Amino acid sequence: MRGCGPTSALILTSLLCNIYQNKGYYTLVDDDLSFDIADKIGVSEGAVNETITKALQVRFFDPLQYEKNRIITSLEILRRYKAGSSKRENVEIN
Repeated sequence: MRGCGPTSALILTSLLCNIYQNKGYYTLVDDDLSFDIADKIGVSEGAVNETITKALQVRFFDPLQYEKNRIITSLEILRRYKAGSSKRENVEIN
């Protein structure tokens, strides 16, 4: 991820926070996501998009889920979500 510059770690952290904060195991990649992340941490939308693209290339996020559903997630994120919500009732994963 160093190829995306020194802000890539901050961008990935913000993306993960967005994932865990909203749905818990994924976030929809729409026109607003890059703007929201960029605005929140003070980087360009291009830097956010470049980091997402690189994270998909190196399989930090699941490229199949991105292509099929326009979401970013991963198997590890899903495992953490399931483990963290195992004692809750009515937990659904789409």
